[in-house]
Amino acid sequence: MERFYAKGFTYGWCGERGDYKSEEAFDSLKKLKETGTEWACISFFTWQDTFCSTNIYFDYNFTVTDKEIEIAIKRAHDLGMKVCLKPVVNCKDGTWRAEIGFPNLTGHVIGTKETYWDMWFKSYSGFIKHYAEIAEECGCEMFCTGCEMNTADTKEKHFRKLISEVREIYSGLIMH
Repeated sequence: MERFYAKGFTYGWCGERGDYKSEEAFDSLKKLKETGTEWACISFFTWQDTFCSTNIYFDYNFTVTDKEIEIAIKRAHDLGMKVCLKPVVNCKDGTWRAEIGFPNLTGHVIGTKETYWDMWFKSYSGFIKHYAEIAEECGCEMFCTGCEMNTADTKEKHFRKLISEVREIYSGLIMH
């Protein structure tokens, strides 16, 4: 693939439910455009409870909604910017997402460490594919399948499978 330079900024990080549709958010996006920004990386997150949880879930009291994400994408496109949609999972206990993993299986254990990775990737894949569908429907030029996932990134087979599944849904550029 040909290399390219994307002149842009992350937009909306740490946004909470309701933030993306506000006039302040739109004003912020306009100010980014005025700097010469060509790309908006619309980045948002949802949760898993701890670094070793296998369930990724939406906290509908916190997480920005699909409609809000669609609004942010449309606003960026209306301003002439390209969009990278970047869904992220964070650990609610404050552990950095790079540490997601299953290092010490103690207590009530279901199978092997790989069993836990399989369960985590099933949940993560559902999360990522949901947003890949939105990226495709909204015409995002790029989609991100992972961010700062140092430990999970060692599971190459799982990520290759996920990226292949995303490719079936999303036709634009994919980055990881």
